[in-house]
Amino acid sequence: MIEVIIFLFALAMAFAVAFAAGTNDEMMAPGIASGVFTLRTAVILGAIFSVLGAFLMGAPVA
Repeated sequence: MIEVIIFLFALAMAFAVAFAAGTNDEMMAPGIASGVFTLRTAVILGAIFSVLGAFLMGAPVA
């Protein structure tokens, strides 16, 4: 049972870090400034791609 709690906590922390990295991504700034993305969409996309990069490519991406 404790392993499940630790896993869920680690997963929540990974999403929080990915969310923070997604909000600070310079690749999304031109899209937001030009009106292609809203800030919310850019943060969500950044978080998704940060998590996928960390899972698929390993520690250098994280």
